[in-house]
Amino acid sequence: MAIFRLTPINLFDREWRNSVWRKPIEVRAPNETRARLVASSKLSATLDISGKPTMVSSPWTRPELVRCEEVEQSPFPNLGEVMVLKPKFARHPAQHH
Repeated sequence: MAIFRLTPINLFDREWRNSVWRKPIEVRAPNETRARLVASSKLSATLDISGKPTMVSSPWTRPELVRCEEVEQSPFPNLGEVMVLKPKFARHPAQHH
């Protein structure tokens, strides 16, 4: 596994309205594609205005909106489950105030 830093680079794109987080994150994953998918699944706004689940596209999977680079020196171990490591969310990020 590797640690990847995903950094938003174009916050003016309309697709960012589909994300509940718009700051850099770090993800443990076997490759960039999986890191982007993990970010997307954790940070996508998945409820429509009525509160029903909906499918949305995610800016986290788009290289023109999010830079993804492997972190060489990370405080996080390479071994472990695939997950968002930083920031550490106790619950879904949309619930943070």
